Amino acid sequence: MESNIEMIRLLSGEYIIAELDSYGVDERVYLNPIQLVMMPPQQGQKEQMFGFAPFPPFAQPGSGEVSIAINTSAIAITMDVDDQFLAQYKEIFRKIVTPSSSLIIGK
Repeated sequence: MESNIEMIRLLSGEYIIAELDSYGVDERVYLNPIQLVMMPPQQGQKEQMFGFAPFPPFAQPGSGEVSIAINTSAIAITMDVDDQFLAQYKEIFRKIVTPSSSLIIGK
């Protein structure tokens, strides 16, 4: 799953994180899309905070795997996902949570 996860910026301005399922000349099909949204800063907060929202906004969260097709003409750019966002994405969509390698203790 990890190698196919992309961040997509749509021409309409949304940032989407999703798993690339397939692609062609005119469209790309993604699984389990979520939208990255900026959260309003709390009082005294210095760093910008981000959260995730269902994408498309009317999709039923937790209703199983969601698949969307995006016309390539609607995509401004695709990029690798930041490690922190990637870890949170995988936590949301993985059925089995695996520890990071730093948590594994050998004998």
